[in-house]
Amino acid sequence: VRHMNNLKTWCIRLVGLTAVLLLSVSGFQTYAQPCFDADVTRGCAPLTVSVINCSNGVNLTYNFNAPGSVRGTATTFTYDRPGRYSITQYGTFGATGDSLRRNDYIEVLPTPEPTFTVSPCAGREVFLQLTDNAYNGYIINWGDGATDNVPAAGNYRHTYANVNPRTVQVTGQYAGIGCGGSRTQAVNPIANLPAPILVSLTTLDNNSARLNFQAEAGTLYSIERRDEATGNYTETATLTSPNSGLVGQVLTGPQPATYRAVAVDACGNRVPSDEISSVLTTTTAADGVNRVTWQTNPVPTFLASNLLRDNQLLQANSVSTVTGYDDNAVVCGTDYCYRVEIALSGGARAVSQTACVRAVSTAAPPPVTGFSANVVNNQVVLNWTIPTNGTGSVREFVVSRSGADGQFSSIARISASSTSYVDADSRLDVERRCYRLSYLDNCGNASSSTTDVCPMRLAVAEARNPADSTIEGYRLNWSEYVGGDPGTEYSVEKLNAADGVVESETQPLGTQSFFFPLDTTNQLLRFRIVTTGANGSPVASNMVEIRQNARVFVPDAFSPNGDGTNDRLDVKGLFISGYRIVVYNRWGEIVFSSNNRGISWDGRNNLYSATAGTYAYIVRIEDQLGREVVRRGNVLLLR
Repeated sequence: VRHMNNLKTWCIRLVGLTAVLLLSVSGFQTYAQPCFDADVTRGCAPLTVSVINCSNGVNLTYNFNAPGSVRGTATTFTYDRPGRYSITQYGTFGATGDSLRRNDYIEVLPTPEPTFTVSPCAGREVFLQLTDNAYNGYIINWGDGATDNVPAAGNYRHTYANVNPRTVQVTGQYAGIGCGGSRTQAVNPIANLPAPILVSLTTLDNNSARLNFQAEAGTLYSIERRDEATGNYTETATLTSPNSGLVGQVLTGPQPATYRAVAVDACGNRVPSDEISSVLTTTTAADGVNRVTWQTNPVPTFLASNLLRDNQLLQANSVSTVTGYDDNAVVCGTDYCYRVEIALSGGARAVSQTACVRAVSTAAPPPVTGFSANVVNNQVVLNWTIPTNGTGSVREFVVSRSGADGQFSSIARISASSTSYVDADSRLDVERRCYRLSYLDNCGNASSSTTDVCPMRLAVAEARNPADSTIEGYRLNWSEYVGGDPGTEYSVEKLNAADGVVESETQPLGTQSFFFPLDTTNQLLRFRIVTTGANGSPVASNMVEIRQNARVFVPDAFSPNGDGTNDRLDVKGLFISGYRIVVYNRWGEIVFSSNNRGISWDGRNNLYSATAGTYAYIVRIEDQLGREVVRRGNVLLLR
């Protein structure tokens, strides 16, 4: 095009020069007034214009009236911007200065890039949609050596010999001048249009589902729903994936429904995916059973269906006609959630929404097992095992206790997770207690009570000599343990102040009494009975504590005559830890004192023998329990 414009310019200049020569030869004069032409008056930016003078003027100058142009002697100017421009000629013509302005003489045209899209179609065909209207015509270069001249915007097709990548160029053309802008676009021809690969169809609720499938970048997909009465498909959604990979689309409408994804190219070729039907699950709770049903439409690629409860497989089916299940392995008051997943031969899965239900029942739950009673710190501690049908079945436990009249009444309601209870008000030192345990399940059904469990009650009494009423020991009496596994014996235990067993005797079952002789070593005595409770675990009775009194013996007389008999005033006793004795004469003077039981009075007053007679004494002792005992009396000193 540029070469054509230059040729035209030289032709015009040659014609003008010839005219001037002819006029000179013929004797005619050139115009005695402004006159000029241009070698080109219409073209695409950038456009270079040269003026041709046809006057006889002198001192000629020109203004091209465009940005960057100034009046001068230059006869050539390049217009960079589209628009219409004027040219003005200035000079001296004859004896007079004059000018000539040719308005809108030059038209510079824009060169926008043509707007179009190129899409691949099956069979190595491409579809070019030209939407540009800026030019009078266009040249399509298909990139394989073929070109098409087309008059205007429209749809155009081209078939390649192979699937090699191509670059398509479209160039705009203005009529009569053959110039315009151009733009390119890459295209990858395809031999076949890939079918969409279904991944999953997940039911969201009764009126929506989400379809996921593998898509190709730039491909248009039509999502279609099947009319179950006619089998015909109608479009329900469209989408174009910007990238290759997994795409998803939420589809609305009553469920279940059968869908397919159809790949559609620009040439109108269509390739559908396999069919897939959504699954709608329904759950209802009946007495002791959860009924699960699901609805789906038949598709030819069915492989298997799986019913899951709380995300764990509950039932697997290999036939599509199974659409229900009765779940009897449920616990009253427990929430269960169900979901159905259907596998298709192409690898896709249809997944139902999750349907949850709370199990109900009117049946009495099984009783508590492993119920036992132990005594710790003289408080009854009850222990049991939570029912094997699950912690979720228990709403609360109910503890009942018998009173003095033998009648049971509720004393506590405790949480479902508890496995023990402490009766701080058992008062086994006063009377025997028995206990029962039951519970309410989450449906309000009451279990039967356990068999009675009665901890052993121990009572201890002093055993005295009938003749002089002196204490000879202690008689232990206890009630039998009720409710445990049959043991073989009772263990009768005596403990010290630190609860260490200092003596233990075994007695056969059926024995409920035992005699412990007097203990002259331990002032504090503790007794308890131990046997076997539920599950073979040991259980104890209440603990009875005996605090024996300290015993002090001071003789009435002594004779410090050196015969080896009663020569000293020795204080004897039991359970003495601290000691002090003070002896006074008849005038109240201290004649002897000692804090050591090993140092007793030998009848001397300082270094002299005390006179025979009666002396007063005060003995203060502290026993093993920290209690003080004071004895006052008189002693006769014999010589």
